Amino acid sequence: MKVKLVRSLQAMLPATRWCSGSIFIQGLGSMALMLSGEWLLAADIVGPALPLPEPSAPMVADAPEVVRVASLAAPAEPSSEGQPEAAEMQSSPTMAAIQGIPEDEAAFKSLLTPGQLTGWRIHEGRVNAWTSEGQTVRSTGGGAGWLLTDQVYSDFILRFEYLLPAGGNSGVAIRCSNEGNPAFSGMEIQLLDDEAPKYAGLSGAQYTGSIYYRAAPHTKAPLNAAGEWNACEIRCVGTQVDVLINGTLVNSVSLRTLPDEKTAETTAEDQIDRPISLEDRPPLGQIGLQSHVSGVEFRNLMLRDLSEKRPSGLTLVTLQPGTGDVAAEGDTVALHYVGQLVDGTLFTNTYGTGDPIVVPLKDVIPGWQEGISGMKVGERRKLIVPPELGYGKDGVANLIPPNATLIFEVELCRVER
Repeated sequence: MKVKLVRSLQAMLPATRWCSGSIFIQGLGSMALMLSGEWLLAADIVGPALPLPEPSAPMVADAPEVVRVASLAAPAEPSSEGQPEAAEMQSSPTMAAIQGIPEDEAAFKSLLTPGQLTGWRIHEGRVNAWTSEGQTVRSTGGGAGWLLTDQVYSDFILRFEYLLPAGGNSGVAIRCSNEGNPAFSGMEIQLLDDEAPKYAGLSGAQYTGSIYYRAAPHTKAPLNAAGEWNACEIRCVGTQVDVLINGTLVNSVSLRTLPDEKTAETTAEDQIDRPISLEDRPPLGQIGLQSHVSGVEFRNLMLRDLSEKRPSGLTLVTLQPGTGDVAAEGDTVALHYVGQLVDGTLFTNTYGTGDPIVVPLKDVIPGWQEGISGMKVGERRKLIVPPELGYGKDGVANLIPPNATLIFEVELCRVER
């Protein structure tokens, strides 16, 4: 009897095997069968995602020399009018700890080449609006737009100093796209002269340390006077984002929570043209520096990349260490995991399904075989799986695009031998 494809199949999918005349999806507790393009059987399954395109050269207009890219609508300056008040997510300092990351000052590398903007591109701004001197980069006047890294980052610790004049307004985008408004294609950490009279009465998610328009800081930022340097540290690890201003933790946000814990969110539908809930933001992307008409200076931008790229092309990040049994090739393991496309689309989340999914490692995609082997029980890893270690040039119809990079956060619950 033909069975209608269940919704959970489109939400979950970890390992594919091909059988004559059919597709047999096995592992993580279920299977599905397709013959002659028709789904004949489907049961609960679980699964995979899509690569950011390589940076392309910006288009430069001849006259005012402006690099233009289609943008999501966003106010040039913060305004207290028309705010989606319910969209603000408050979070407590107890969410802040990023576990298992040892101190390693030598691992921080400068994002700036002295006196040059090598490795950066102008986005929606005047080409000559940004200048570099030593380890300082600055913008002057209006129309500077954004300065984006060429390189893409997923998990990192970013440290820098910034200087705003009186009434100044800026921000740093993380995991943003090279298309659209970085404040919403990724996330913007707001930097503002909070004490300026013109900013009185803003919503909490518009002050320094907020994830702009989404998550208000739980502690007021201890800012130095306008015209003086402030220090900022952004920790972006898995689904956790922490913001420190002058050494004080001012915001700690979990981008994804279990369904019964998730904060209700509303959006101003005319404000942007895509969902802006934090769990729908991309899991990797560029870093961006923002300028408004007031101008801004940044210096000593130092980044510690927490990802490890294997010779195979697999990239992994340890999000939380484990202390239990070690998974080895050939083991059967019990897992919870979440999968996203690079554009932020969440296509699988087993945490809402109850018990972990049990699967033999021999039956999963090569990226999982390599990435899960060596994990300890209790450990959480992010796996960024290139197409050749995932579903390749064919992908999976209506679920995984061709040549898709798969992005998972995997938690090893137990090893069964």
